[in-house]
Amino acid sequence: MRSWELAIIRRQPLVRPLLDLGCGSGHVMNLLSDSGRLLHGSGMVAGIDISEEFAALAVPVGIYDLVSVADARALPFEPETFETVVSVCVLEHIPRVEAVLENVARVLRPDGRFIFSVPAPLLCEMAAETHGPDGEAFVAQFNARVEHVNVWDAATWQAKLGQAGLECTEVLGFMPPNAARIWFAAYDWTVRPIRGRGALYRLAGPGLSRFGVGAALRAYWMRRLTPAARDGLQCRVEDACALLFAARKP
Repeated sequence: MRSWELAIIRRQPLVRPLLDLGCGSGHVMNLLSDSGRLLHGSGMVAGIDISEEFAALAVPVGIYDLVSVADARALPFEPETFETVVSVCVLEHIPRVEAVLENVARVLRPDGRFIFSVPAPLLCEMAAETHGPDGEAFVAQFNARVEHVNVWDAATWQAKLGQAGLECTEVLGFMPPNAARIWFAAYDWTVRPIRGRGALYRLAGPGLSRFGVGAALRAYWMRRLTPAARDGLQCRVEDACALLFAARKP
């Protein structure tokens, strides 16, 4: 999913000064911008994250001129500071996300752009479909584990942007249903067993890596996922399990 996000966001112009909202460890922005080489214009690249631990990890990556520990609902920047705000799979985790959108509108310059990706409701539908009678319970557990609080359709996000004073200029879909089904199969075999449901993936850990289990599992999932990867950016918004939005400040 992250690979699709990077590919689809790279189609958008990323112009400095730029804010990475929810920067995490900085790894995603570093990949997204090819260590800054894909950024346009001049000015700073700033990152904010609510986690002190992640913000500390982002500093040595070297992509940011400034990294701040801050709540996205109260951005510590002057009005009209940035040409671009980017947020990669962050807004779905934030309660009262309307305050985030208002803050983004405040710190953007006129004609500045807000680019963000979020999961779509179809992702939850695929999660339920792939887990049979336990589908509803699995979706609830999955959303709780990954802290999803805003899994909305395109129309809802567009309305929220408009209420914040931002004009939605583009909506793109990625991650079609067949890819989501494979993704949830991979999730079951990796994340869930690591939390105590199986022994196979414990053998893939660092302590036993010399036995080659990790390499074999990686090769298996590469073969399984590569066909879906080719289809990941080729789906209509209504058939997408994840969405990319581009909006501008009038």
